[in-house]
Order: sequence, then C-alpha cells, then structure tokens
Amino acid sequence: LPLLSATVLRSLGFMEALAQHVNAVKVHELDGSGMIDSSVEVASAALAADSNINVIYGINDGSALGGLQAWRAAGLPEEDLVVAGTGSEGLAFLNEMTKEGTPYLVEAAMFPEGVGYTGMNLAVDLFNGVDVPEHKVTPTLALTVHNFAKYYDFDKAGQKRAINFENVANIPTETKCTKYASDL
Repeated sequence: LPLLSATVLRSLGFMEALAQHVNAVKVHELDGSGMIDSSVEVASAALAADSNINVIYGINDGSALGGLQAWRAAGLPEEDLVVAGTGSEGLAFLNEMTKEGTPYLVEAAMFPEGVGYTGMNLAVDLFNGVDVPEHKVTPTLALTVHNFAKYYDFDKAGQKRAINFENVANIPTETKCTKYASDL
C-alpha cells in the first residue's frame, strides 16, 4: 500500500529498527494491497525471481500471511525464516502464530478494538466540546506466542477472540509518535 502514509511509515520503521540490530538488505518491497490473495500473488512472483531471504515483514496481517503462504507454496524451508506482521486485525495471525514450529514469530499488535474504543471516546469528547489532543498514541506491543494470552482470550477451536482491555490499557505508551505523515 505505497500510497498510504501509515503503511509507508510502518515499513520505514521496520527497516530502521532492523538496521539497529543486524546488517539487513531489503530484497523485495511488494504491494499486495494489504490482502492475503494479492500478497500471495506478488510474493510468489518475487520469490520465483529471488528467494534468498530470511524475513517476511507485512505492513498488515494479510500481507504477512500472504507472504508466508507464497513461501510455503514455493516449497521453501521454514527453519531460518522469520515472519513478522502488523496490526493484530483478526484471527488469522493468531491461528498461525499458535501453530507448532511456525515462522510467524511476532506481531506488532496495534489492538484495533482498543483503537476503535479510543477513537469513539475522542469523538464523543469532541461532540461535547471537550478539548482533545491533536495526536493520541494508543498502545502497541510486540505480541508473541509467549505473551498473547495476556492481551487476548483466544478460543482457537471456536474461532473467537476477546481483548483484555485492562491489560492493553496498562501497556506504556509514548507521548507522541516517532514519525508522522508530514515527515515523509
């Protein structure tokens, strides 16, 4: 989604953070339109051209899951692969993350239920004439198989999840974002 500033900022942030830890080279930058099927298509073509990668980063869950699906369809080994998604938008990332031996190791969780709750409260405040901040930073966190249960009650068999608002609300937040669309 190269035209959406939020996704551009996510991608830049991922590469900047990765560069602080390893000497990484971006092999492919793809536009799968944030959808699993589209991401499978573009990732399949990219992997056919050059599969010498060990990280798949998706600017949302669909992008990460589509990249992983393309990897598997190509029959490539998963032992040295790390998949990282962004958003925590539904059940699919939890289904994958909780599989034994999956390379989907981390989700930059944005807790969309909490974002919606916060947004509605800000809208009500505005309607009632209450001053609201220009920017409101909501909790985010590196969600893994080891900590997801603190933030989500996940019923894999029933395909349901429920957010633990109290635990999410206790995640420390920054006072402002590190970058804004105006920084692009």
